[in-house]
Amino acid sequence: MKNDFRRGFLMGARVKSRDVTRKQNLDQLVKATNLYYSQNGELPGVGGECYHVLGSSPDSGISLATDLDPFMKDIPVDPMKGALGLNGNYVYNNVADDTGSFNFCAIMENAGTGNGSYTDMCGDGTTYNYCVTQ
Repeated sequence: MKNDFRRGFLMGARVKSRDVTRKQNLDQLVKATNLYYSQNGELPGVGGECYHVLGSSPDSGISLATDLDPFMKDIPVDPMKGALGLNGNYVYNNVADDTGSFNFCAIMENAGTGNGSYTDMCGDGTTYNYCVTQ
């Protein structure tokens, strides 16, 4: 019984830690994007397009990681995906270049740490439960 409690406690602590890391990663991406906007007068990528942070937009082939490289040398990956050597599942949406509006979204493991439900950000049917909007 004690071992089950400890195991559950540790699993919960690990989930919480990964969710905190996800929030910190998105905050760093937001800062880098704001620096990009300040320097270039526009946001990375094409307005209205969605990008997987480590991938490229399926429509334009533009890489967000390449655009943010001068402002952030190590593009963060989701703690679960990065540990497996896979691309993270963070997404970015350039809402409007003229106003500097954008979103970064992630999937939190603990639904209680989310701030909403954002479905189909990139047209693949994925639901993200945490987004930072600027």
